[in-house]
Amino acid sequence: MLVGRESQLLQSQSALQHARSKQESCAVFIQGLSGEGKTSLVEYFLERCRDQDRELTILSRRCYDRESVPFKAIDNLIDSLTFYLKNLSNADAAILMPDDIGFLSHLFPVLQRVEVVERLTPKKIAQLDAQLVRTRAFKALRSLLHRVTRKSPVILVCDDLQWGDVDSAKALFEVLRTPDSPAVLFICTYRRDEADSSPFLVQWKSLNRANPDQISTREVAVGPLDVAQCTQLLVSLLGQDNEAIRRRALAFAQTSGGNPFLLAELIGCYDQMRIRFRRYRSMK
Repeated sequence: MLVGRESQLLQSQSALQHARSKQESCAVFIQGLSGEGKTSLVEYFLERCRDQDRELTILSRRCYDRESVPFKAIDNLIDSLTFYLKNLSNADAAILMPDDIGFLSHLFPVLQRVEVVERLTPKKIAQLDAQLVRTRAFKALRSLLHRVTRKSPVILVCDDLQWGDVDSAKALFEVLRTPDSPAVLFICTYRRDEADSSPFLVQWKSLNRANPDQISTREVAVGPLDVAQCTQLLVSLLGQDNEAIRRRALAFAQTSGGNPFLLAELIGCYDQMRIRFRRYRSMK
């Protein structure tokens, strides 16, 4: 159950409506400390979006701290895109293919698992200038996303973006920037206390300052739950509401500092203790 995140959900929904109505990309950066519910918020938002539109295409992955690959924040999204393309018929996949798809699959060979892409990948790209290959590759990604959005609305999701790299920030900014940007919602999460040391986030903010209004961007913050919200969560999870439960909720709120992850752990332990105590009494 999601508690105390109504305004954040409204902001995310507004961003999706912006992408659809304006037919341009929109970015939502959800920030908070570890355990404050960033990922849960995104998962709940995506679930609601799926319920409202079964045609929705969601390309979702996360960054990993110890992963060391080029274009770290994009690499996992390409995995998700590959899965999407492999589930299309060859004819439908072929319709989506931009002219430079071979350059993109050269940078991200996983795309060559798609039969149509494998056939369209030239063998001599490695001999070309590396910067030229990158430019044409991300031009192809931009064009591919354009074509996918004509079939269905698209949401790109990247969790733990604080671990992304500089090259990913540059490439994604070029893919999503106006004019003529693909009408996608880019929604990501990051740890607020690691933002200043994140290569991706520092680079993205620099690009945003140098190119204002190129990408409509929303910053959405999550924080600790207050006592009332902690009480609501406890009552909902336990299915009971009495004075003892409310006293326990106050104690849990103080112990956890309102951190949703810690609060859920405390509630889980408390519920198990209640179950064991009832069993013990029934055996006497």
